[in-house]
Amino acid sequence: MKKEKLKRGNEILKQKARLEIEHGQFRNDMGFGKILPDCIKISAETNFWSQTEITDKVLISVVLNYVDNGFTEKLEALQQEFKNL
Repeated sequence: MKKEKLKRGNEILKQKARLEIEHGQFRNDMGFGKILPDCIKISAETNFWSQTEITDKVLISVVLNYVDNGFTEKLEALQQEFKNL
């Protein structure tokens, strides 16, 4: 019984460490905390409407927030599972 809990605890710690690394790498790759360059234009190749830039920035922000929250939820679930062992 104790061996199984110890093994599961080690697995959880490894998953948590890997997830924290992936989360940090994702934030770095996506430029978390940095000002987005003006040249990013996802919704249109040419900027016919000035609203396009605002839409792009909001879209990127929402996607980053969604993925960031997903990582946080997974980390919290792993921490809770570890506490319950």
